[in-house]
Amino acid sequence: MRLIRNIDTIYADIQTAKKGTIQYITNFFPVKDKLKLWIDQETFYSKGTGSSVFFLRKEANFFHLYFCSDVDLLSEALNNFSAEVKATLVVDLIGRQGEVNNLTSIFEKAKFSSYKLLLRMVRIDQKSENIVKKVTETEFTKDNDALIVHNILKTKFDSYAEQIPSLEEIQNASKYNNIITIKINNQMAGFLFFEMTGYTSVIRYWFVADKFRQHGIGSKLMNAYFSESKQAKRHLLWVISDNDTAVQKYHHYGFTDDNLIDHVMVKKGID
Repeated sequence: MRLIRNIDTIYADIQTAKKGTIQYITNFFPVKDKLKLWIDQETFYSKGTGSSVFFLRKEANFFHLYFCSDVDLLSEALNNFSAEVKATLVVDLIGRQGEVNNLTSIFEKAKFSSYKLLLRMVRIDQKSENIVKKVTETEFTKDNDALIVHNILKTKFDSYAEQIPSLEEIQNASKYNNIITIKINNQMAGFLFFEMTGYTSVIRYWFVADKFRQHGIGSKLMNAYFSESKQAKRHLLWVISDNDTAVQKYHHYGFTDDNLIDHVMVKKGID
């Protein structure tokens, strides 16, 4: 594997993979700010050249896997690649059900196994008179909150399926007021972590501590989020498909399925 040291290398590899392909396929949609952070942290690698290139983002004990390839060349390239890489690999296969099913069979042949299925949900912009007012009990994360949020995400969320951000990413989100919190007696009762890109807002994490549930904390966070992101034309989120409680709550707040899925697959490494 090659450690990536500049962003230009990434885009050059992508363009090389695209060139001459009949049907280009990828699960990699780079965001420059995140790429820069991964490069600075020395956690981003590439492997392969030509019509199939793979990118790997290192976590504590596994790699997130991204691919850029011609669909007809992916199977052979993936088999060769996964046979060489001994670490645990986690891949997100994103698309409509039929598209993902085709990819799933390719990854199964390379000894990946199904892990989780995520659903994307969407809430289209509501009329302005229905937008809630600012919730006074909430506040944005401060400098010393980032480590608390990071520790909660690492212990309460699924690292394979839910793309846990680094401490630096959380600190950056705090600078842009992208994490709304509620504290009770100086304890983190809950938070909602979101991102804005143009007129689209994405909820990344919505959390309420066990001891503070059934006290309306989640509702206050969600209402505060809608107030803070009122310029958004649509709100998106991903939810694990078998988390019925979460799915019902999101339906309550006006989110509906938009038929896009994320099939998370894992190939366990060799110790």
